[in-house]
Amino acid sequence: MAEPKTAKPGMNQLELDRKTFELWATIDAKLVAEFGDELPTEMIGNARLTLAGVKSRGLIESFELYETLFEQVWERITKRSDIKSVTFIIAAGAPRLPGIALGRAADDDSSLGYLTIGAQKTTIARWQPEWLIREVTKGMRGMGVKIEPNAAQIHCLWLHAAVNGEPIRRAAFGATPTLDQVSEGKEYLIRTFRTRQEVDIVFASFKTFRSKEGLSKLIASVKEAVYRLATDPGGSGYYLLLNENIEKTISRCRQGVQALGLQLPVSVLGAVTLRAALLEGDIVKGIPPGSGALFVSIIREMLTLESASFTKEWLADRFLTPVASDSIVELMAILKNRGFVERPPKSEHWQVSDNIVFAGYRICGRKSDEFHNSALNAAAGAIATVDSQRFGFHSVRYCISEDKAADLAKLIKDFREMLVSFARGQTAKDQVYQINMQLFPITRLSPDYRRISLEKHRLEAEAGEGPWITPVVYDLVNTTNFRYDPKWVAGKLIPAVTVAKADATLELLKNLGCIAMDPIQNRFVQTTTKFEAPAMLTADAQREFHSKMVELAGAALSSEDFPRREFSTLILALREDSTAQIRNDIKTFMQDMANLSAKSFDSDQVYQLNLQMFPHSK
Repeated sequence: MAEPKTAKPGMNQLELDRKTFELWATIDAKLVAEFGDELPTEMIGNARLTLAGVKSRGLIESFELYETLFEQVWERITKRSDIKSVTFIIAAGAPRLPGIALGRAADDDSSLGYLTIGAQKTTIARWQPEWLIREVTKGMRGMGVKIEPNAAQIHCLWLHAAVNGEPIRRAAFGATPTLDQVSEGKEYLIRTFRTRQEVDIVFASFKTFRSKEGLSKLIASVKEAVYRLATDPGGSGYYLLLNENIEKTISRCRQGVQALGLQLPVSVLGAVTLRAALLEGDIVKGIPPGSGALFVSIIREMLTLESASFTKEWLADRFLTPVASDSIVELMAILKNRGFVERPPKSEHWQVSDNIVFAGYRICGRKSDEFHNSALNAAAGAIATVDSQRFGFHSVRYCISEDKAADLAKLIKDFREMLVSFARGQTAKDQVYQINMQLFPITRLSPDYRRISLEKHRLEAEAGEGPWITPVVYDLVNTTNFRYDPKWVAGKLIPAVTVAKADATLELLKNLGCIAMDPIQNRFVQTTTKFEAPAMLTADAQREFHSKMVELAGAALSSEDFPRREFSTLILALREDSTAQIRNDIKTFMQDMANLSAKSFDSDQVYQLNLQMFPHSK
C-alpha cells in the first residue's frame, strides 16, 4: 500500500481571524508540488473541524465552507507556474445577528434587494461588517437570488446604523458590479453616490498597487470625492475615510484569488459621510465650547501611556491644565459610548480600541475650523501656563510665489506623517503632547487671483499691535512687486494696518539698516538674509509675539479659503525623553521650509508658518 502524501494536508495552511471568524487558507508551490492534480480534500475537512470548534464554544451560530471556490483555486494554481501562493477565505462563520430582515426586489427594480436592521445601535456597533455582508448574501441566496449583493453598499448601511444610529428600514442595495462597468484599460473605478452619501471603488485589477504611489493616488482621489459630498450644500461637514479598509483589501487581493482571475471585480467602500459629529456636539461642562473632539483625543492618547488607568482620579491627576471631575466623567462616557475604548472579556481594565471610525474620522469645512480653533485656544493657554522647557513655539515667514504654496502644504503633511510614525514606534510612553501647524498668507492676492472676500473678516489693527508687523514687512520687501509706499504696504497686509503704522515700520527697517535702496535695481532690497525684531529678545516679548501669531492663525481660519491655508493638529502619546529629538526634527523641518522659500526667485506673497508643541499631561 502506498504511503499517504501527507498525514493532514492543510493544517499549516489555515489561519483563523478571531475578529471576523474568517478562516484563511494558503495554497503554495510546495503543496501543489506534493499533490499535483490531486485535490487535497482534507484541507476542507480541517476547515470544517476548525470552525465547528469555534461554534461549540458559542462564538458563532453557523458557518459556511466555500468548497467550490477551493476547487477553482486549486484547478487554476496548478496551471500557473508564475504564482507561488494564493491566500483566500475557505470558510467563514458569524454569530447571530438579531433584527435582520431581507426583501427581494421586483424584477423591474434596479435594486437587488432591501435590508431592514431592527437591532439597537449599540448592538450593531459590536458587529463586524463582514458578518452582515455574509448574512445578507446567504439570505438572498435562500430567496433564489444567485447574484452577489454589493458588499460596499452593505458595509455602508452598517456604518450608517452603527455610527450615525440611523434607522435602516427597507434600505435598497444593488448587485456586485460587473467588469464591463470599469472602462477598458482602467484598473479601478471610483463611484460617488449622493443618495447614500458614499464613495466606493470597483477594482478590475490590482497591478497598479505594486508601488506606494498608486495607493496614495487612489486614497487622495477617494478623499477628494467624499470631501465634496461632505461640504456640498446640505452636507454634514463630517466624513469617514476608510483608508485602512482600502489598503487591507488591496493587500489581500494582490495575494488572493483575484490574482488567478477569480471573484473579479471587487467592490470596496472607500468613504462615507456622517450625519452627525462623533466627537463634537457633546456639551461638556467645564471645558471650552467646541473642544469636545480635542479633549476626547487627549484622553484617548493618555490611555496609551504606560501607567494608564481609565478612572476620573487618574485622569484628573495627569491633566496639566486642571479639568473638573464632572467634566472628566462626561468625557469618559463619550469615549465609552462611541466605542473608542473597550474592556476585554474577563478584564477590569479599559483600553483603547482599534475602532476604525476613530482612525478614519475627518472633520471638514466649518466644523474643521471649529476644531482647529479649539486647538489654537489650547496653544494660547500653553503660552501663558506651560514651563518654557516643555514647549516649543516657532513662527517663520516665507516669501514665495502663490503657485508654490501647495509645495509648502505638502511638506507639512509629510512632516505630520513622520511625527505620527515616530510616536507609533515608541514604547513606554509617559506624556501626551499636542503639535499644531498652521500655514496661511499674511499678504493679499493680486486682483488676478480669485479669492473669497475678506472684508467682513478683517481685524481692526491698532498702531501698537506688537512686534509681528516689522518682520512681515521686512519679508514683503523681497517680493517681486514690492513698492516702498506706506499706502501700498498697509493695503497688502492681512490683517490690515494703518498707513501711519506701515510708514513707521518702513522707516524703522531703513534706519536699522535692514533694507536699503539698490541703485542698480532701482528699488529697496533686503540687506540681510535673516531678521529678528529687537523686541523679541526678551522672554516676555517672545510670548507676546507667539500669542499674536496664534491670534492671526485663528483669524485666518475664517478669512482664508482652503487652497491658501493648511492647518494640522496632532495629539500624540510620547516618552518625555524623546521630545528633544522631536524639537530637533522641528528645527530641521523649519529650515527645510526656509530653504524652499530661498529657492523661490519670483516671490509675490508672504506666508506665515506657525508650529506649536506643548504638553497636556504632567
